[in-house]
Amino acid sequence: MTYCLTRFTLFSVTGVHFLAVELYQEALVHFLGGAEKVIHPVDVLSDGVVLGKQKLRLLDTQTALHVSAASARLGTYRKHVERLLNHTPLCAAQWINFDKHTVTCTTI
Repeated sequence: MTYCLTRFTLFSVTGVHFLAVELYQEALVHFLGGAEKVIHPVDVLSDGVVLGKQKLRLLDTQTALHVSAASARLGTYRKHVERLLNHTPLCAAQWINFDKHTVTCTTI
């Protein structure tokens, strides 16, 4: 299988260059086995009642993969990821954040 990036977006912030977060997401999905293996609908629950399904990137049946490029209010961003996670049957999320020239990997 060959993989071809259909878009290439480069941003410059005070002299630091990085790719659009969507490209990192696409690359991770590809190297983890493709969309059919990684992206799955996950139940969103409230008080045990299924409200609907949300397509999420999954590393396994219990762990989501979340990729972002947040540069401010990371604590607030993390709380939003936690809230979503708390409304699913998932146990954890691996959060990768690209912030200018810093990459942070966090287990939530």
